[in-house]
Amino acid sequence: MNKQTYEIISWNDSEVISKSFSLGKCRSVIMTIDYSNNEVFTITRNKGTKGCDILGMVNIRPLNKPRISRLYSGYNKSVEFWKKREKETAKFMNPEYQKRLKMLEKSFLKMEQESK
Repeated sequence: MNKQTYEIISWNDSEVISKSFSLGKCRSVIMTIDYSNNEVFTITRNKGTKGCDILGMVNIRPLNKPRISRLYSGYNKSVEFWKKREKETAKFMNPEYQKRLKMLEKSFLKMEQESK
C-alpha cells in the first residue's frame, strides 16, 4: 500500500499548497489545489543528486527534471475519448445507417430540450 502524507504550507480562499514527505530523502512533492481555476497539480523534484533506497528494497533513481502532474476530471476525459472513438468507428458503418442514427440523435436532443 502506498500512502502519502501532506503538510499544509499555505492555505487561503483560492488555494491550498502542501508538501509531501513520504519519499523521505529521495524527493519532495508540492501539491497545489487551486479553487479559482479548479485545478490540482503536483511538482515532484529530487532531494539531492544521487537518488536513494527505500526500506532497503527499492532503488529510486533521480529524476532527469522536475515532474509536473495534473489531475483531470475522469468523466470529461472518458466522454471525450468515447466521442472520438464513436466518430472513428462510424466511418465503417453503412452510410444509410449513419444517416438514420443522426436523425434519431436529433430527435432525442429535441425531446430533451422540450422537456426542460
